[in-house]
Amino acid sequence: MRFATSGTQDRSESEGRGLTDLITQIYRLIGDMLTGADDGARAQRTAILAFIIRVASAFILYATQVVFARILGGFEYGIFVFVWACVLIVGGIASAGFPLSVARFIPEYVQKGDGNHLRGILLTSRLLPFLLSTASALVAAGLIYAFPELVRSYYVIPLFLAFVCIPAYTVIDVQDGMARAHNWIFLALVPPYILRPLLLLSFMLGAHLAGYEATAVTAMYCAIAAVWLTALIQTLSMNRELSKVVDSGPRNHRVSFWVKVSIPICLVDSFFLFMTNTDVLVLSYFRTPEETGAYFAAVKTLAFISFVSFAVAAAAAHKFSEYYASGDHDRLERFARDSIVWTFWPSLAGTILIVALGKPVLWLFGSDFVAAYPVMFVVAAGLLVRAAVGPMERLLNVTGHQGTCAWIYFTAFVANLVLNLALVPTYGIMGAGTATGLAYALEAILLAVFVQRQLGLRVMIWHRSPAH
Repeated sequence: MRFATSGTQDRSESEGRGLTDLITQIYRLIGDMLTGADDGARAQRTAILAFIIRVASAFILYATQVVFARILGGFEYGIFVFVWACVLIVGGIASAGFPLSVARFIPEYVQKGDGNHLRGILLTSRLLPFLLSTASALVAAGLIYAFPELVRSYYVIPLFLAFVCIPAYTVIDVQDGMARAHNWIFLALVPPYILRPLLLLSFMLGAHLAGYEATAVTAMYCAIAAVWLTALIQTLSMNRELSKVVDSGPRNHRVSFWVKVSIPICLVDSFFLFMTNTDVLVLSYFRTPEETGAYFAAVKTLAFISFVSFAVAAAAAHKFSEYYASGDHDRLERFARDSIVWTFWPSLAGTILIVALGKPVLWLFGSDFVAAYPVMFVVAAGLLVRAAVGPMERLLNVTGHQGTCAWIYFTAFVANLVLNLALVPTYGIMGAGTATGLAYALEAILLAVFVQRQLGLRVMIWHRSPAH
């Protein structure tokens, strides 16, 4: 008995020491991350800041969606979801890829001390997308006016109002990229992810309390005010910060070259936007706005999972570009694999928590929205597969493989569209969720295959990172 007791005691002491060692290692890791001066530590701090902002944004956005669903009801909320998806798609495409291409050009010109081209890209990257987005909005409005049968009647007026948002939405998107290129994460993320939804929520609550009719039309008037005011505030702030670091002087413009580089990125963005909104578009065509709204609520809940990927990508993109430009393959490989670890494990933990709380959270939108709970499982599975390769689309973009990335997203979009068209008419929201989850998994597999083929990097989560 004494031997057994002694063995148990020794084992407990050993386990205790192991736990103490683990806590010590975690403490040291956190300390290195918060105080370290190396690129990895700085990138992690940037990722943490981006993540904190996105978490705060998540709660604001979620509160906004809950309030909208409660005020508007299922039918009008479903209409709002559809027209806002149109803003995201048209506004994203009209940005012409500049929100991401500036992450390549601005650091390059800053490093070379090329102020003339820097001033040129700062002007062109805002002006050209604004003109393109304005023209796109006018063309889209003209098509709806000339062919009203293209959409159901209850979508027409909200769509016209949505098109008014597009130029300002595009400017916000581009300036987000410009700020990230300067590593101004606060300026990059706060206007689109904190200020805009707060304004939208405030305006909608104000309109409701003032007695305005609870319709998608009212919601879109609030969206117009929120988007344009955000764009104005962000532009003034951006100009103030740029004046501190960019001297005045002549501008050199390489518009054709910048557009040539940006167009493949625009294609990537376009296919990604279509892929992530195809389910809503197809549901809106085949099903009722109530079903679209319930599905959107479930998917919006899962958007919390994507915030980790966004935060890591925001910190990693310019470092990918720097290491690739310097020819430092080892640092690029190490940093790429580290970014995958930073993406996957927090995403897994978030998925478990969100799915566990799914039913009561969906009930916040309304009792009818709980019917979309099973959709969360299939979409979450696809998002986890996607998280297992980290921000590799950013790596392909900044290393000159925009065409490959565009092809990957095009393939995933086509698969998503075909699957949605095949499944939604019969299976409704579950069909949309299954199609979207499979499309995410296909995208992840293709990214991993082509990053290994073109850059020689094995980037799935189970591949070990080389020693630092």
